[in-house]
Amino acid sequence: MNNNVVDALWRALPPVGMLAFRFNFRGVGGSEGRFEKGIGETRDVKGALRFLSDAGYGGLPSFLAGYSFGAYVIHLMAALPNSRGIIMVSPPVSMMAFDPGRLSEHPFLFVSGDQDAFCRPRDLDNLVSALEGDIKREVFPGVDHFWLGKEGLLVETVRSWIESRLTDVS
Repeated sequence: MNNNVVDALWRALPPVGMLAFRFNFRGVGGSEGRFEKGIGETRDVKGALRFLSDAGYGGLPSFLAGYSFGAYVIHLMAALPNSRGIIMVSPPVSMMAFDPGRLSEHPFLFVSGDQDAFCRPRDLDNLVSALEGDIKREVFPGVDHFWLGKEGLLVETVRSWIESRLTDVS
């Protein structure tokens, strides 16, 4: 939750009128529990979504974003209620098996760098080509998995895509 990618997105969205919520998966930071290879972590995401709904935010247009392992966890989930789109930042498709059949029919934004050893462009191409629907893929030259010093590219791409999704449906 405190790495540069998650932090950059979390800080960049509220100034343009968007609520941003982040959390640690089980066993990370001060969170209870232990790593469960993505299965238990899907319950963490569902719990976070339930928390937001219980807090009165459930009716707002929502987008779910996952970075690296977080993108893998999102891929394991079934359809997400009220979601206007899913953002996968540097999904680790080169080191973990992503099943395109598990991905729902939400609009998707895939964002990665061409120097990402965990999300090699050809591996991401293979996943994206197996999907149908409203899918956008952005690969930035000179960007690796960690986005150090390149967070601005990521933030502007994500903000622009979210704004386009809100404009398309309003």
